[in-house]
Amino acid sequence: MATENLTIGKKDYVVEICELNQADLKFYTENPRVYSSLNMVGGEPSQDEIEEHMCNMDHVKQLKVSIDSNGGLIDPLIVRGGDYTVLEGNSRLAAYRLLCRTDAIKWGKVKCKVLPADIDDSAIFALLGQYHIIGRKDWDPFEQANYLYRRHQQTRLPIEYMAQELGISKQKANTMIKVIEFMIERDDLNKRHWSYYEEYLKNAGIKKYRETNPDIDDTIATAIKSETIS
Repeated sequence: MATENLTIGKKDYVVEICELNQADLKFYTENPRVYSSLNMVGGEPSQDEIEEHMCNMDHVKQLKVSIDSNGGLIDPLIVRGGDYTVLEGNSRLAAYRLLCRTDAIKWGKVKCKVLPADIDDSAIFALLGQYHIIGRKDWDPFEQANYLYRRHQQTRLPIEYMAQELGISKQKANTMIKVIEFMIERDDLNKRHWSYYEEYLKNAGIKKYRETNPDIDDTIATAIKSETIS
């Protein structure tokens, strides 16, 4: 087992690099890819529900083929010590679960970087934000905004503070949260509708019209939900 330092939010953490039994690892229940489908309408999803959902996703099936061809992971999973929750790499964990169904011995262990068990939520938020909001951006805009919105709701931290944590502008963070709030108020959390609401709310000309015609919000939301807008 080797170690290395990982800097998150100007603080260094000692990370253990090792192989762990993939069966002992847990999916991160706050993962936006499953949260929007399984968690926004009720309680926390079970590990079995998350695994089933993730294993049916096309990009996970593609990852399975890629990992199989490579003979293992190139990028290790990032795991929180103690409860072995996979903070970064849930899709890769799901791909390993698929591979394990065909060969439990070959795919029984997976390469991991293990963070301290007591790492705080703020550091986890900063870490995932670096990966998925300002880094490679493999979460779609709806998933990014949903994660930022939940962080704001859970901590009540000022938006400018969260924007600074992520290294994005306050305006961008504020827009992301406002669009999600608007979608929640209109009972529409269909990620395919994100771009409609984003364009509607950021348009300066429409904003002036909305100030004198308050009913337009419900009219537009109804049209978006019914998909009568091409």
